[in-house]
Amino acid sequence: MTDDIELRAYHLYLGRGATHGHDLDDWLEAERQMLEGIRKNKASLRLALAFGLLKEPADR
Repeated sequence: MTDDIELRAYHLYLGRGATHGHDLDDWLEAERQMLEGIRKNKASLRLALAFGLLKEPADR
């Protein structure tokens, strides 16, 4: 996941015109965006399970 955050932060950096001095801001924003995406996917999965669109994985 760290690699994904690093890549997203780099894209944010490029999106700002590659100006220096905002590395921590870019990293934290990238991290926030990644975690938000995970939360949304988790919520979608819960809804799919609740409505029977997916079967819950068997206990291992």
